[in-house]
Amino acid sequence: MIIAAANYSYCANDERHGNFLGETFETAMAHIAESGYTDTYLIPFGAADWPPPDSGLTEGGLPFGTPALTSEAVAIVRRTAEVAGLRISSMLVESHGLDTDDPVSRYKLLIDQAAALGVRWLIDFGVGEDNEERYVALMQQVAPHAESVGL
Repeated sequence: MIIAAANYSYCANDERHGNFLGETFETAMAHIAESGYTDTYLIPFGAADWPPPDSGLTEGGLPFGTPALTSEAVAIVRRTAEVAGLRISSMLVESHGLDTDDPVSRYKLLIDQAAALGVRWLIDFGVGEDNEERYVALMQQVAPHAESVGL
């Protein structure tokens, strides 16, 4: 499997980490596919055309694990990748959610959103040492749900 990170491929737009695409998301996906890649991983991003008017989002990026990330927005992202000939095989989880009132529900929603995108793997960098026990407990609680949807 070949994996490319959509927005890191566009660091030439002067963003230090390439987290904003000067290109449209559709163009970025097309360029990655044209380069011979078949899979990509998704990073919460901003793009020149994001959010699309029919996505239900009012701000840029992909707020994984929140109700703000509408099913319409998820469908647009998946469809855009598929039209380009790409699979979204994994995604970066930007926030662990331990600071929310209900981290288990938040992470389960994130898992559902990932499954709707066709994702197989979540890339989660965990937390600092001071929250390690809570993080491990969270992962133990959400792992059966992730497994049940194929992640």
